[in-house]
Amino acid sequence: MKHFLAIPAFVLAASAMAECPATMPSDAPAIPSGQSATHEEMYHAQVAVNAYVDAIEGYLDCRSELHPLQHSRSVYLAETAAEAYNAELTKFRARENMLATN
Repeated sequence: MKHFLAIPAFVLAASAMAECPATMPSDAPAIPSGQSATHEEMYHAQVAVNAYVDAIEGYLDCRSELHPLQHSRSVYLAETAAEAYNAELTKFRARENMLATN
């Protein structure tokens, strides 16, 4: 009876490992300048940054054995990409508000 319970547990564990990304995402996406970007460029940058952050989170979720420095660096890369996008988004919104009030 124990063998019948072990088989589904093994299959679930194997499929969970198959969903784990093999490598850390390499480069952060390019973020356009908020001073000159279009709505479409900012939207595509947002999608790319969200995907990058999600990929890092997925990588970290599967790697409990990472060295603390590797983990911290991965979190730093995700936060840096998000902060860079948010800084350009602030500039973009300020430019759009200035144009709307003129």
